[in-house]
Amino acid sequence: MSTPALFLTLQLLDPVISTHHPQTSYLQLELTGGNPYPHPPRKFLLLIDTSNSMQGPKLGYAKQLAQTLPTCLTSTDLLSLVTFSHQGEMVLPTAQMTDIYLFPRIVENLAAGGSSALAHGLEIAYQEMRRRTDNTLNRILLISDGSINLPPETKSELLTLIRTHRSQGITLSTLIPVPSTGDWEFFSQMAKTGGGIGHSELNKSSMLAILDQELHSLTAQIAYAIQISFSLPIPPLNFAYFQKQERRIRLFPINLPAFATEGIHKIAEVYLSYWDPRFSNSVSMTFPVTVTARDSPNQCRSDQKVMAELLIAQTVTGYTQVLQLQSQGQLNAARELLLHQAAQLKVGIGAEGLPLEKVEALKQLKDLNLEIAQHLNDPNWQLYQERIIEAQLSFDH
Repeated sequence: MSTPALFLTLQLLDPVISTHHPQTSYLQLELTGGNPYPHPPRKFLLLIDTSNSMQGPKLGYAKQLAQTLPTCLTSTDLLSLVTFSHQGEMVLPTAQMTDIYLFPRIVENLAAGGSSALAHGLEIAYQEMRRRTDNTLNRILLISDGSINLPPETKSELLTLIRTHRSQGITLSTLIPVPSTGDWEFFSQMAKTGGGIGHSELNKSSMLAILDQELHSLTAQIAYAIQISFSLPIPPLNFAYFQKQERRIRLFPINLPAFATEGIHKIAEVYLSYWDPRFSNSVSMTFPVTVTARDSPNQCRSDQKVMAELLIAQTVTGYTQVLQLQSQGQLNAARELLLHQAAQLKVGIGAEGLPLEKVEALKQLKDLNLEIAQHLNDPNWQLYQERIIEAQLSFDH
């Protein structure tokens, strides 16, 4: 499977800036590949702690999640099960979803008792995952209450083991049922090192949300340590200005400062290292830069109505990126974009001579941005998503 060509584009997210005055804007970097391909089969291994401390509802939650997982997978996905108490045990070797008809009964018969041999359980899990890793998305889901007393040297060895297998394409997430007083900090560190997610509250109400996060993150995080490079300098960016005399939009080139181009390299190495264009059509990121437009104010005058229209268009267009960032779990980036747009809209609202209908439109979008920024992680996110789409349809004319 060949990798599509990559195309780099840069744009500043403000449609209008003042001339001869430094202004902070947001620079968006986007890499675009060819058409995305369907993701490969997903291979899950459930690693469940069945030691004595898991008795009661904690093991019950683990069982419920294990029995729910197959309903979220497709016929081409793979599933296996390993448990550990006084030692690790292979309970169900890797099998396709069409061949696990005994899986619910196997899970139901799990019982808690004995000590907790996490290291042996991980060893068996990785051994099983290494058997079939070609063209699969590989994830271990470690479910434990975290009541595991390990010396620092053993923890370090386990993190090295996890890091090594992550580089081989086997990621790991941790799930801690509630209530729990275990070593959450170490389990969170394991998930971070393993390229997965650390879930701290596994209960009945959070089960589907956790599985949805796992499936999404595994499909999105296709590759590890992808090398991406591009040449600088990049051609100048264009800013839109309204030239009143000619009644048309003029474009004036703005050169990026040197530190911005250096920052692109640094951020791209970190942010884009997990992106594979074979499976995602594009990826983008934003960060603040200070720019100054160089043009005579006498030749380039802003028209407030046109500025308002440009701000509205920019905000509506930005909603597409907000939805994409939210779906990818990049909530901080989405929130920063929304708040930055709200600040721009607030400036536009205060402009003199702006028609009343434009003022109302800018206020409506500003209030929507502020509200959406507070609810990016809301359980009822779909309602806010519908409001964003409604706003796009309403203002995109």
